[in-house]
Amino acid sequence: MTNPPDTTTEALHNEIERLRAKNAELLGELKAAKATATEAQEAAAATGAELEATRAEVRSLRLDAPVASLLGDVAIDADLFGQVFARHYRFELDADGRVAILDAEGKPAMVADSAPLHTGGNARTQKPDAQQAQAKPRPAMFTAADVRKLAESSPDAEAFARLLVGSRASGGGAIGVRGATATAATAKPDATPAASPYGLR
Repeated sequence: MTNPPDTTTEALHNEIERLRAKNAELLGELKAAKATATEAQEAAAATGAELEATRAEVRSLRLDAPVASLLGDVAIDADLFGQVFARHYRFELDADGRVAILDAEGKPAMVADSAPLHTGGNARTQKPDAQQAQAKPRPAMFTAADVRKLAESSPDAEAFARLLVGSRASGGGAIGVRGATATAATAKPDATPAASPYGLR
């Protein structure tokens, strides 16, 4: 025996309404999920922007500013010196937040200190012989002296010589005293001898 037509139609109508309600519920949940995802993305983007700004500020304070100051002490044209220096080396912050000098391969740049001269007697000339020991390379430090050593030992040493403060090529080899003037000695007239009480001079 089959259900009456009215009962079947009513059941289908109720099922359709239930499905519509469920669909509306799912759409609402989907919209809420999308809104939450959008908010999360916006929050992540804002956090990322703040993080990048913080990193840029730290880099400016702990790397860019110290490098600019040091190059200003080393070179007569810090910008040009930095451009030539960047062909071979770069400045970076290490894991401890200190400025390090790296070579083109990303390895620590190496310098060699001048070893002391050892002198010994020469039996033939009776003059001391100067012998310079081979200095052991070490990682360059963030100092004006080590930056100068790297510049002077690089393939662009001639270009650096025209930029380094105090180098002869840059016109800094002359030695003089600023503001010094020569004063001629003023001759004092001979003193007139005192008159003798006996009338003799």
